[in-house]
Amino acid sequence: MARGAVLSQSRLVASILFYLGAVSSGKTTVVTHLLDEKRESGTLHTIRLCFSARTKADEVQQTVESKLEKKRKNQLSAPGGRECVLFVDDVNLPLPEKTGTQPAIEFLRQFQEFKGFYDSKKIQWNVIEKCLLLLGGAPPSSGRKPLPPRFCRHSLSLRLAEPDNVSTQKMFLGILTGYFEAEGVNADIRFAAKPLVDATIELYTQVKETFLPTPPRPVYVFSFRNMKTLFQGILAAKKTSLPDKDALIRLWNHEVCRTFYDRLMTDEDRQRFRTSLVSLVNRKFSLEWNETLLVYPSSRLWGNFVSPERLYEEAPHPKQVLPILETFRDELFASGGATTAGARNGDTADTGDAADSRSTGARGRSAGSSLVFFSEAVEHLFKLCRILMLARGNALLVGVGGTGKQTLFRLAAFIQETAVVEFVAATSFHSTCSLEEDSPPPTTRTGEPQPTETSVSVLDQFRECEKSFLLQSGLSRCLPTAFLLTETQIVDDGILQDINTLLSTGEVKSPVQTVLEAKVRFS
Repeated sequence: MARGAVLSQSRLVASILFYLGAVSSGKTTVVTHLLDEKRESGTLHTIRLCFSARTKADEVQQTVESKLEKKRKNQLSAPGGRECVLFVDDVNLPLPEKTGTQPAIEFLRQFQEFKGFYDSKKIQWNVIEKCLLLLGGAPPSSGRKPLPPRFCRHSLSLRLAEPDNVSTQKMFLGILTGYFEAEGVNADIRFAAKPLVDATIELYTQVKETFLPTPPRPVYVFSFRNMKTLFQGILAAKKTSLPDKDALIRLWNHEVCRTFYDRLMTDEDRQRFRTSLVSLVNRKFSLEWNETLLVYPSSRLWGNFVSPERLYEEAPHPKQVLPILETFRDELFASGGATTAGARNGDTADTGDAADSRSTGARGRSAGSSLVFFSEAVEHLFKLCRILMLARGNALLVGVGGTGKQTLFRLAAFIQETAVVEFVAATSFHSTCSLEEDSPPPTTRTGEPQPTETSVSVLDQFRECEKSFLLQSGLSRCLPTAFLLTETQIVDDGILQDINTLLSTGEVKSPVQTVLEAKVRFS
């Protein structure tokens, strides 16, 4: 209620409200919850942006313009005459240019000071009516730069602290006990909920303090979201998968390893984690387990495809899982390598002109026939299936070429009945027509070669593929869909920026967003 009152007061004085806090401290959740409450009354229109290191001012302006309506010649406002709130998350991420300026930040400053901005096409001043600016960001560190004083002088800062151990325990203990009661599990499992939550909090604190990010280890960034993902995996198990307390501890250990252990990069760090985990489990649950029972994944894997019921349960020994995996591999091979949901029924996914499944014909037959399930391949396959099982799961597959990253991913998607859309840049868009050697190529007045085909940038091709992917997953077929992007296709930094926006906000850049909204509205 206090944060809602601050938001109401900032609307009255028309000042910027800056929610400042560490990563996963709840800034976005708090603001989104408050705005949703105000929007339900029908008097508030919200615009949400998520900045990245390469956010440009013109992109911000295009997004804002696409969300507003033109009332007069040079006047824009929210649809229906409502109040407008522009929420900018990660506002201090844009990197300064060589001159030290941050155009995206300066655009927001101009927007706040003068209540408008210049039209980029007509070069006229547009006035924005009744629009409040909300900001979210973390303290300056890890690539975040301090905001300019000219911009900060307009803002009212509200610092949000990360939940302490007591608050964290209340949150996750309430979720876990409520789920156990709904499932009707045994009493010993319900009694184990509190030590399990306490062990998770203690382990998270140890990992966060011990494994700090360094230049050789940039992925050592652990936040409150990791605990949420951990419990999300625990809640995926049903009563039949948890016959006793030991099964619950093995499930918790599996989710801990998937959340924290898999991100460790050196043998020394992994050994330190194993030692801490064994000591913690034996102390919290009064057991005498060793590293073999706890950490080594080949003996403790969980998946939702080892039984016909598709329950998330503990898998048998890897040797007993091999026939199941070979059956899936043969089905994938028989379907021509089509790693799409419904491929077993002869159905294929429409990935659009800019997308290429790369999984049909000889290519798919070659990958399927040469796939051998050694222990590491089985382990990685279980990990990928878990990621695809969880809502909004995402993964960064790292390895040298030819190690089977894409092959295992396509098989995991086939097992999870998930469609795969892959972006492949069409180089023909940039090529020119072939000419005879004796005839000179046509030139412009400046002497530069004149292209004979319409040039389409890789970023535009990616956004077209992105549009097709979103329409397929949310409108035309409503199927679980995975988007595959390889490093060879990332030739424009704008692609990474679009991916960051999609993962953070669930939205895409304004040109694509406008087309998507129009298609959804008239479908």
